[in-house]
Amino acid sequence: MRSKQWLMIDQPVHISSSLIVSLRQGSEQAFRNIFDLLGKKVFHYCLKMVDNKEDAEELLQDIFLKIWGFREHIDPAANFEVFLFTVARNHLLNFARKRAGNAVLLTEHMAIMEDHQAISYKETYHQYRQVLEKLGPKSRQVFELSREQGLSNKEIAQKMGISIRTVETHVSNVLSVLRSELKDTYLLLPLLFILS
Repeated sequence: MRSKQWLMIDQPVHISSSLIVSLRQGSEQAFRNIFDLLGKKVFHYCLKMVDNKEDAEELLQDIFLKIWGFREHIDPAANFEVFLFTVARNHLLNFARKRAGNAVLLTEHMAIMEDHQAISYKETYHQYRQVLEKLGPKSRQVFELSREQGLSNKEIAQKMGISIRTVETHVSNVLSVLRSELKDTYLLLPLLFILS
């Protein structure tokens, strides 16, 4: 029988859109709140996969550093916990690949996950490019500069000679189109830009 602790860890955690908005704006308090809500859950997930407390703690820190670094691009309307654990799974796969030569083996579970996700990313990227090609050239350029090259709205505005407000409008409109067109695979989209 599973312990009450594990049952609690397995319970979904609701992260409000307002908390994600604060995170996007660079709020360290919002980041700490999210870590407090989900950090233990991510740690136990990592520990279950690597079976080493020190490695799990290091992985936990790395995963949340990725989240902090990509905070401006997180969609407040998306399920943040699903996004976080997708980042965690992929980081674990990268970790396992790097450590495989040091007797840290890829389990069958991880290998299957890797194959499935490689297909998912390839299909998602193909769909993503198809949608972008349907957009106007300016909207496409703004979005590529924002998501693919990581430029800030201010940098894009200066580069293209448009207002920051116009940049925000273009990005918002493209995200709405992508959310509508990609549907279930929309949550994978940010991973195309932040994970190797």
